[in-house]
Amino acid sequence: MSEEELSVDHVRDALENIVEVLVDVPSKIKVSATETDDMVIFTVIVDPSDYGKVIGSQGRTADAIRVIMTGACGKLKKRAYVEIPTKPRESHDRSSD
Repeated sequence: MSEEELSVDHVRDALENIVEVLVDVPSKIKVSATETDDMVIFTVIVDPSDYGKVIGSQGRTADAIRVIMTGACGKLKKRAYVEIPTKPRESHDRSSD
């Protein structure tokens, strides 16, 4: 594939394929890409039970994914940022107890 044929969509699809082999519930994967002039921001959402698999021990798996995406986006002359937002914690409102 030449540089002209490579697109953010191709890189997003590659990220989705990488995440798919790591998780137990691939049907819950959502990968989005937001493109700016010089950067692509990838957001990876998985089933709550799979976050540990995507982040890995001490964040090593997530770091490796970021390295791969940085290399792929480098071919597009853009920087890559991969965010893996975890499920927000529920707040405990004691006033209703």
